[in-house]
Amino acid sequence: MLVRRRICPHGAGSPVIAFYRPSRLLIGSNENPNMSKFCVSLTHASDNADKATVAFVVANAALGSGQDTMVFLSIEAVRLSQKGAANSIHEEGFAPLRELMENFAKSGGVLFVCSPCFKKRQLDENNLVPGAVIVGGAKLVEFLAGGTPCISY
Repeated sequence: MLVRRRICPHGAGSPVIAFYRPSRLLIGSNENPNMSKFCVSLTHASDNADKATVAFVVANAALGSGQDTMVFLSIEAVRLSQKGAANSIHEEGFAPLRELMENFAKSGGVLFVCSPCFKKRQLDENNLVPGAVIVGGAKLVEFLAGGTPCISY
């Protein structure tokens, strides 16, 4: 049985998530199947360029760290699933969002696009950016099942 617990090393500082079996500690062990997956949930596009940009900066960092990374686009962020939607978004101090998204897709990242959000906004399924897949909530739950970490913007 694998147990997840927050611990503070040396009694101070930021807590660390440790996975262990009652007989031994497994910090960062490959024995935990969820250590290799990471999720970024994004609800913004041009309505909040800062959050949209930082979400893809983090997603690219996760990919660069060897994580199987998925970005879940919901609410207004589903607009980013459309070719050209990110072209005009460039938050000061960061690479253009279009470039961040292209790098994410080229590096093997996957974009899950919320189906009800997509349909509500009457977007074009034939105009999806590379790596984008329209999914229902069950696909997100499947990816997150078992404790996969997810950060939201």
